[in-house]
This record gives sequence, C-alpha cells and structure tokens, in this order.
Amino acid sequence: MRADFLNAANTPLQHKNKILVTGGSLGAQVLDEVVPIAISEMKNKKIFVTHQTRPENVDKLQKFYAEHKIRANVLSFIHDMAGSISEADLVIGRSGANTVIELETIGRPAILVPLGINPDQAANAASFVKLVGGFAVQQDKFTAKWLTNTLDDLFDNPVRLDKMSQKACVKNLAVSKISDTITE
Repeated sequence: MRADFLNAANTPLQHKNKILVTGGSLGAQVLDEVVPIAISEMKNKKIFVTHQTRPENVDKLQKFYAEHKIRANVLSFIHDMAGSISEADLVIGRSGANTVIELETIGRPAILVPLGINPDQAANAASFVKLVGGFAVQQDKFTAKWLTNTLDDLFDNPVRLDKMSQKACVKNLAVSKISDTITE
C-alpha cells in the first residue's frame, strides 16, 4: 500500500455530498451509462461528482452533467486517487483488489459493481460487503432506478454513511506483519 493511502487512513467523512465514480484504469461502460442518469434523478441536486472514465467518454459525460446542472469533474485519469477517495462521501466502482484495499485503508463506503467475467472481483466485493461498508451489485441488476433510490437513501442519512465508513475501515498491518516475520 502506497504511503499516500496509509496517510489518508481512517479519514472521517466530510459530508460535502461528494461521489467518486471510478471504473479502474480502463473505465467501466456500465458506470458511465447508469450513474449519470441515477444522479440526475436524485432528490438531492447538491451532489458533486468526480467521474473517471475512458478518454473517449469524457466529453459526452461532461455535457450530460452540465445539461442536468450537476456539478462534476469528468476525467480519464486520477493522479491523486488517495485524495479523491478520502474527499468522497461514497465511491461507486468496480471491485478489483487494489480498489477494495484502498477503500478499506481509507475507510470509505462504496457501491461495488464487480466485472461479471471476473470471479475475483465478485469475491472482493463480497468480502467488502461483509464489513458492512457498502453494497455489491451484479452488473445486470445495477440500474438507474436502483441506484437513485440507494443514493437518495444514503445521502438522506449521513449517520448511516458515517457508520458504513467506520465499518469499511480496516487497519492495514501488512508492513508490520512482514517486518515481524522477518525479524523472528
């Protein structure tokens, strides 16, 4: 785990209605299709979205968010992922191993949509859900209606987001365990 994530570990939520959407290094088309529609249908229009996507989708998503008067930063690459996660009140993304470990290190609630053809992502998402830090949704069940209802519920209940954040946080002891093993 990189130092910037360890330095952001257990950062409390700021409750600024920020959502981070990340589909990993290649983006995720399902997130690009579902998330903007869901956010546009939310009751709370004071949401700020940081949406990482494929380079070819940046302009289209920027236009959609602007037309729906949603404050958004759409980009193809996030240089400071630790900062972006720690500033978010909720993360929506895939469930690759790095993503889940980063969420657990910082302690962020998340809605995870595992890549259907990757059983490892499903297992990662299931492990995260056991912490009660978020939700895992199969891609075919990840609809705008479901997401709108879930987002409305979460952002209407900041105490629930706080509890999810606390439960999502897992102290990263990898370095100390390795060090202890070496010195034994």
